[in-house]
Amino acid sequence: MSLWSEDDDSDRVLESSYGGSIHKDHNDSDIDIATPSPIEEKTRAEFHKMCRTIYKGQFCLITRDNEALEVAHVIPVATEGRRLKLYEYCLGLDHKSLHLNSQSNLFNLCPNFHTRFDTNFWFLLPDAITLGDIHHDVKAAIEWRQNPNSIGIMPLRLKWQLGTMTKYTFISISCKRPITRIEKGQTIVYERPYSNFPLLECHIPPHSMGSFVAFMRNRQRSSRN
Repeated sequence: MSLWSEDDDSDRVLESSYGGSIHKDHNDSDIDIATPSPIEEKTRAEFHKMCRTIYKGQFCLITRDNEALEVAHVIPVATEGRRLKLYEYCLGLDHKSLHLNSQSNLFNLCPNFHTRFDTNFWFLLPDAITLGDIHHDVKAAIEWRQNPNSIGIMPLRLKWQLGTMTKYTFISISCKRPITRIEKGQTIVYERPYSNFPLLECHIPPHSMGSFVAFMRNRQRSSRN
C-alpha cells in the first residue's frame, strides 16, 4: 500500500483532480480538513509486516530501541486541508489522493522522540542530490499545473515505491539531551549537536520526510506562537 493508495482504510475520500490554480476557492473556512483518526488494525498489521520485511524487525528509527514503540505520522493527520492541498498540488497529485494512514506515512518511534517529532524538535533531511531531485520534480509539477497541455509528469510514487530506502541526516531544531542508540548490540551515546550521529535509512519517501514537510510543520508551529 503506497502513500497514494485508495484502500478502504484511508483517512481521506478521493475526489476529482485540481481544475486550476491552487489558490482558487481555497480559504480558511474550507471544510476539507484531514480529521485525526486511529490507524485501522488492518493497516497496522500490514505496517508491522512491512517493518519485519525491510527492517528485519521493529524498533525506533532514532534509538533502535524496541520497547514501547509508537507509530508516528510523518505528515500529521491533523494537518489543515489547505496545506494538504498545497502539498498535493506541488507534487502533481490528484486532489485528496494523499492518504495519511498509509504505510508510506508511518514509521516507528519511541514515545519521547514521537512527541519531539510532533512538536518540531527534529526532522530528517535527505542528501543534497535527493533534495535537488525533489526541487526539480516540484518545479515540473507546478509548471504542468500551469500548462495542462504540456507533457505529463511521472507520479512520484513510481520513483519512490514502498520499500525503497532513503538515507537521512538527523537534524535537531530544539533537542538538547544526549541520544542513546543501540548499534550492533552496543549502547552508543550521542551528544548535542549530534554531528557524529549516523545516517538513518528509512522507507519514508524523501519528498515527505524532507524539507517540504519541515516547512509545513514549522509554519504550523509559527501559527501557534
